[in-house]
Amino acid sequence: MFVQDSEIVGMASLLWEDIPMIDSFWLLPENIGKGYGKQAFDLLIKEAQKLNWPSLTIVSDIYAEGFYKAMGAKRVGEVPSEVQDKMLPKMLIDLG
Repeated sequence: MFVQDSEIVGMASLLWEDIPMIDSFWLLPENIGKGYGKQAFDLLIKEAQKLNWPSLTIVSDIYAEGFYKAMGAKRVGEVPSEVQDKMLPKMLIDLG
C-alpha cells in the first residue's frame, strides 16, 4: 500500500510464480499525474533488486503502457485479458 499524508494513494505487489512480475499496481484516479506513480514504481524496482530478480514482467492496462515505457519497460508481446475481450500489452523491464 502506498500512503501519502496518512491517505492511501495506491497499492502494488510483486510476484514470482513462473516469472518475476508486478502482480498489481494501481493508484486511485485522483492521484494520477502527481508523481506518486513514479515514486511507487521506483520502490517496486528497489524491492525486486534487493531480491536479486533479473527483470520484471508487467501485464499492463492499455492506458498505462505509456507510463511503463516512461519508466524504462519495453513491450515484448501481448496477453489476453482475463476479464475483457481484448489483448493487453506484456512489458519487461531489465533489472541487471
